[in-house]
Amino acid sequence: MLTAIRNNASSLVTKILLFLLVGSFALWGIGDIIRGFDDIPSVAEVGDNEITATEFDQKIRRLMEDYRKQTGDNLTYQNIRSERFDERLLNTLIEESLINSFASDMKVSTPDTLVSQIIFSSFADKTGNFNRNLYQDFLTSNNLAQEEFFRYIRSVNNSKIILSSASNIKIPDIIVSKIYAYRNEKRTAETFLISLNKMPEPGVPTADDLEKFYEQTKQNYLSPEKRNITIAYISLTELTDEYVKTINFSEENLRNEYANNQALFYKPERRRIEHILLPNKELAEEVYKKLQSGQSFADLALALTGKAPIMVDKLERTFAPLGISQNMLETAFALSPGEVSMPTQGVVDSWHIIRLVDIEAEKATSYDEALPKLKSILARNEAEITANRRYLIFEDSIAAGENFADAAKSAGITLVALENIALDREFPLKIAQAVTSAVPENLLRRILRLEVGQNVPMTSLPSGDYVSFNLTQLFPATPKSLDEIKDQLIKDWQKQQQIEAAMTTAENLLKDNVGRDFATLAAKFDAAVISSPALARGSLDQESNIDQGLNSRIFSMPQIGDIIYHPTNDGVVVAKLTNVIKPDIDINTTDYKNISAELATEFTNDLGVQFLDHLKKRYPVKINQEVVDRILQ
Repeated sequence: MLTAIRNNASSLVTKILLFLLVGSFALWGIGDIIRGFDDIPSVAEVGDNEITATEFDQKIRRLMEDYRKQTGDNLTYQNIRSERFDERLLNTLIEESLINSFASDMKVSTPDTLVSQIIFSSFADKTGNFNRNLYQDFLTSNNLAQEEFFRYIRSVNNSKIILSSASNIKIPDIIVSKIYAYRNEKRTAETFLISLNKMPEPGVPTADDLEKFYEQTKQNYLSPEKRNITIAYISLTELTDEYVKTINFSEENLRNEYANNQALFYKPERRRIEHILLPNKELAEEVYKKLQSGQSFADLALALTGKAPIMVDKLERTFAPLGISQNMLETAFALSPGEVSMPTQGVVDSWHIIRLVDIEAEKATSYDEALPKLKSILARNEAEITANRRYLIFEDSIAAGENFADAAKSAGITLVALENIALDREFPLKIAQAVTSAVPENLLRRILRLEVGQNVPMTSLPSGDYVSFNLTQLFPATPKSLDEIKDQLIKDWQKQQQIEAAMTTAENLLKDNVGRDFATLAAKFDAAVISSPALARGSLDQESNIDQGLNSRIFSMPQIGDIIYHPTNDGVVVAKLTNVIKPDIDINTTDYKNISAELATEFTNDLGVQFLDHLKKRYPVKINQEVVDRILQ
């Protein structure tokens, strides 16, 4: 669906659908109680029009519901405030009202006939005829009355008419060409490395040197962020084990389960075969004769095909797997262990010689033998019912305002506390150990997004278990003490001293050797000069020691022949700009057209912003923040 929307995003119909989806015109949901705001002022006034508190509240609440459905997380009013969702939503409503006001003043309107055409084309079946059921389902699923939907269509179409003057903008080629030339310019450089090994040994830092270096760099030596997490966990395995011991299942239920699960308690005869694949019957008959004369099955397969015989395991009488014809299946089940078949026709005119390797006899588990398994199956069924009931009680309790611990207690769910869990590579393992089950990566990411006091809604794991996580305390990453990292700090200080010495050496080298041959400068350090390939902006070249930072500086060099130096972990790279390659401008290339379209879009957006600013002067906007705050309480 998303692909279809992207591919047709320019159509009016799609814009209407997106308008409905993003705008969230539907109410919170069937059976929900809408808070009454009819008796309080509007959240905003746009000229002579109002954006009512009820309308804003409905959209906020639908935003929360849509977020929960898409991410599995609850979006609280605190989240809405911190992420400024309320401001964005209110601005969207204000912009819609501004355009509608302008449309009304300019006598811009969408006639009923056009509305009907849009609806008919939007909800047409494969034959092109209007599908009333599809249309009605759309209205019902979005809780829209027909008149309301008509109004939205008119609003979107009016906006399209008003903003049409800003569409199809042609950006002058001189501007596009400059951007194209900038983005597609390439440069080459020569480099050599002044290695840290060429610098004097820095010695051991004094206590004052080390203390000063620690203060400058301690943010590089952070202990990992830690968290206290409380887990509400419903284990189906534990419930099943408990019910096996405590529930006395009736004979009737056990025998019904036995009858309904024969596939579990009966294994049909299975055979393992090997076969030689041959292109025609004549060759197959020749191979068969050789086998009858005593030649080895494996040796013949290797001589004819260059491979060992094809092995097929767990072959059952009632099912022919891929590559095995019905003829081959029947032949395999007619053989005795070690016996070789006559030539047998396979799929797509192939021929085969089959040898039966061994037989796994059928096995039927009696009712008495199956009793432990049957009790486990019935106990598992009861466990799933109990787990689902506890899940519902827990979620209802959370929705009713109970805290995490009280909601778990109401549902009879045991809590597991994890303290000082570091956000390191062991984090997923520790979570999995706590719930004795693998936790999907997307659920781990949701745990990491929690703020203190928030919880991940109870989720079903692949194992069938239910789990919810609550963040009770957060310990931010903090610098380790100097004593903890003293040895590493000394090494880093020494390396920093060498880098600074190499930087000074490079600076003096360029200052004292202006105009000298680049290779001659490199020879002073026994370094090889390396020529880079043609570099694009942002591209790297490991061989010539060009990283992101050096690339940026190379593209900032004003003239060919200029020389700069740049620090790296291995030393200081000295670089000389050797060529600037300007691209040929071809307005017919895809890249050129994409740049033109990108600039047109940005220009259109800028015009839209300026137009809205003009409308705000024409239709003054007044936001009642007190009402907004009341809604978001």
